[in-house]
Amino acid sequence: MAFPAGPTHGTQYTAANGVVWEFDTNRWKPVAGGIGGSTTASGVSSTATGDVAATNVQAAIAELASEKTTPAAVGAAILASRGIATIVLDRDLTAPPGGPATNDVYLVATGGSGAWAGHDGELATWDGAAWQFTALADGRLLYIDDEDIFVGVVNGTLSGVGGGGTTDAAALTSGTLAAARLPAFGSGDVSFAASGGAGTIANDAVTSAKLANDAVTNTKLADMAANTVKVRAAATAGDPSDVALAASQLLGRGAAGDIAAIGLGNGLSMTGTTLNITFGTGSIL
Repeated sequence: MAFPAGPTHGTQYTAANGVVWEFDTNRWKPVAGGIGGSTTASGVSSTATGDVAATNVQAAIAELASEKTTPAAVGAAILASRGIATIVLDRDLTAPPGGPATNDVYLVATGGSGAWAGHDGELATWDGAAWQFTALADGRLLYIDDEDIFVGVVNGTLSGVGGGGTTDAAALTSGTLAAARLPAFGSGDVSFAASGGAGTIANDAVTSAKLANDAVTNTKLADMAANTVKVRAAATAGDPSDVALAASQLLGRGAAGDIAAIGLGNGLSMTGTTLNITFGTGSIL
C-alpha cells in the first residue's frame, strides 16, 4: 500500500477496503474496519491508489509486512472491528501516557498511579476527555500491540494465545522481560514478589550449613557492651552470653562452676594488669 507521506503520531488513513490505519511513532497499524467477507484473490486485490495491490492472500500478507505491520496486527484489526478482540497498546505502564488518542486502550500494570490509581489489571480507555475503566472478564481476547501477541483471560489471569512474536525455544532463553510481567516465584528459603518485587528470605532459613567456614567476621557479630567477655557461662551446653568485668576483677569459674567475674580477696590487688599479693605477719603459703 502507498500510505501518505510524512505522517506524524496519530495520523489516520482509511484504505479503500475499509480498514482504518493509524501511524504510531514508526509504523502504520490497523485500528478499525475490515477486509470484508471475501477471502479470494479478488477480495484482497485492488487497483486503487494506496490499496493492497497483491492478487492473493499470501502476497497481500507479505505486502502488509513490508509496510511494518504484521499478520497478527491485521487479524487484530479485523477481530476488533467485529467486537471479538480488543487492541491494547501496552500492558506494562503504571501511569497514563502523555497525549493519548481517543479510544486508545491500555491494560494498567500493577502499581497504577495518577488517574490510573486503584485500577490495576483493568482496561483503561481514553474517551477524549477522561479515562474509562473496564474490568477483565473471562473469555476476553486482547491483542497487545507493542508485543504483537494475543492473550486471553482465563480464570481471571492472562494466558498467551499467540501472535507475531517468536515461539522458538532457543530464542526465548535470552533477552529482557519487563518487570511488570514477572510472576511471583520461589518458595522455601527465598521467594520473590511479582512485578520485579524484592526477594524475601524466610525466617530461620539461613542455617549454619549454608555459611562458609570462617566466613562470619567479628564485625558481623552483635555489638557487645563495654568491658564484657562473650562466654558460655553456664556449666551446660547452650547459647553464649556476655559477662561484664569491673575494674580489678578476673574471669574465672566460681564455686558453683559457672564462669563469672571473680573479685579480689584479702591480700590481693591490681596494678595495671599485674596481680599483687601482700603477705601479712604470720602468713602461711
